[in-house]
Amino acid sequence: FLGGVRREDLDLPREKTLKQKPRDDLNPSLLPRNVMVAISKIVQSGVDFVRLKEIAETAGALTLAVPISSAEKRRCRIAVADDVAFHLTIQDNLDLIRRAGAELVGFSPIADSKIPARTAAIYLPGWYSHLYAADLQFNRQMLEAIREFAAAGGILYAEGGAKSDLCERPQLPTGATYEIVGIIPGIATAV
Repeated sequence: FLGGVRREDLDLPREKTLKQKPRDDLNPSLLPRNVMVAISKIVQSGVDFVRLKEIAETAGALTLAVPISSAEKRRCRIAVADDVAFHLTIQDNLDLIRRAGAELVGFSPIADSKIPARTAAIYLPGWYSHLYAADLQFNRQMLEAIREFAAAGGILYAEGGAKSDLCERPQLPTGATYEIVGIIPGIATAV
């Protein structure tokens, strides 16, 4: 037995985190990180990691059915939006894309002025449009770079709220509209 954590102990960090700030001022992207830090402290105090490491070091080699490609042998380069607004990605999806032979390169739609060089596709994960739409709308250089990429036949993959940003006029739940990429005709409501 290497230790454990009581279920009720794992409920406490979320409650403490929510009480730190008024609900209106809470950035939802920070909540999971705060909760994970608090939970990690609980797990560290309840599990014997020294013994766990000793046991893990006795394990045999792991053989993968599909080898992971080295960076030199990557088939394509995919630019993944990753910044304070765009980061609602699922790590398993990124790992699967890498295992399929892609090189992933992060970029910031809010702060960068261009797409990374030699990009074959752009991946726009879910994001907090209601918090960062004005910031993204202000970065005209990046938005034009994405439009040019799409016009030249580049592949765009968007999920969650990012799908609405490809429309001509995304609309926030408040009714406010903003201009982002604008390559798909119509109005889309971001939730």
